Amino acid sequence: MKHVLYTDRQGYKQRRLIRDNDTEEDAQYGVPAGPPDLRQLDMGEILREANNALADLEIWTLRDLQKSNVSLTAATNVFKRALVNLYREEANN
Repeated sequence: MKHVLYTDRQGYKQRRLIRDNDTEEDAQYGVPAGPPDLRQLDMGEILREANNALADLEIWTLRDLQKSNVSLTAATNVFKRALVNLYREEANN
């Protein structure tokens, strides 16, 4: 078995596992081998959490954002946490 990089019709790249004698064109039929499908993330919930984190930290303007190192980290940690959880779910399946 070998891994190949495959790009689906929507332009998402992923690694697929195919038999050694298969061609790269057969990758669409191969076994998905990462990364997890990010379309599974609840982006509405992630955006709401990031928005609320910024509001809780009183980050209303670009100037507020630039003054606070914590603010951008708080907002990006929401996405980071969701991404790590998706990888964990994938590992447990």
